[in-house]
Amino acid sequence: MFSIRESFLFSLWAALCGAYEQSALHRLMAALGRGCERLMDGSRICGFFFREGTVARSWGNSGTCRTLSALVNLPGALLHRLYRAFQAQFDGSVFARLAFSMGEETAVGEFWVILALWVIPFERWNNAYNFLGFALLLALFYVGSMRRYSDFRLDVKSVGPYAAGMFLAAALGVVFSAYPGLSARFLMYHATCLLCVLVTVSAVRSTGDLKRLTAGGSGVVLISSLYAVYQRIQGVEINKSFVDMEANAGMPGRVESFFDNPNTFAQVLILLLPLVLGLALCAKRPVFRLASFGIFAVGAAALGMTYSRASWVGIAVAMAAAVFLWKPKLLPLFAAG
Repeated sequence: MFSIRESFLFSLWAALCGAYEQSALHRLMAALGRGCERLMDGSRICGFFFREGTVARSWGNSGTCRTLSALVNLPGALLHRLYRAFQAQFDGSVFARLAFSMGEETAVGEFWVILALWVIPFERWNNAYNFLGFALLLALFYVGSMRRYSDFRLDVKSVGPYAAGMFLAAALGVVFSAYPGLSARFLMYHATCLLCVLVTVSAVRSTGDLKRLTAGGSGVVLISSLYAVYQRIQGVEINKSFVDMEANAGMPGRVESFFDNPNTFAQVLILLLPLVLGLALCAKRPVFRLASFGIFAVGAAALGMTYSRASWVGIAVAMAAAVFLWKPKLLPLFAAG
């Protein structure tokens, strides 16, 4: 079978990388990168934004955190007591063991929920489905904690005080709202987001879980971007509510994939493309790395077809942050590019 390592392009790339490692340009870029790192490490401004505040430091040992943790884990504790009371019956049941195994793999279930949430066309989706999906994931997590309650509990501490405070503010907004019915709809949006965060930080317990969840995001990017490319090939009718015909004469229609708005589609790509790139960088097998880079390329092309200029700037900033976290010494080269 033909191997990529035996190809001429791979040999040329390896030769170029070797020449670059020994070049004065590499030494200059490495020196600039080290200088940037020293400036950031010694910067009071960066230190102010990166430091952990007093509220965050004291959150884990606070009475509020312990109380909330006990409340959200109460169903799991009760189910665990039920399991201990009838352990022999549960362990002897094939269906119970299957349910326990599924609960312990809640991160895989979240993969499918995220995929459905973004890939099902907008006109066939209801925002109540989002809440229902994450509520089912929460129930699945409780099933997993029924057998492993000691080390499989909802992690309120890692959620942090600010997400909890935001949800409390949203709940109080309903109480004091002049239109409680309308405000309750927004509360459901915030509850969905809170459930997403709570389930994610609790269910993702290993690097493998994180890779599975990131693979779900990659699936979203691939499917929605391929459909966007199909839209471009078929031709997209210009929607005058999205295109200023006077300022953008001759501009083609903007792809929107499964979404109702090209800007919404672009924002989704901004969220997920850095995760796809991260998956490519940490993939151990060449075939997975190549597939991830291919998905990233298709997603980047779809982002360009949205003609969402603010999103173009946003992805550039996101990529700069990714380069900073990956190899800070490449920041000057990235800025020049």
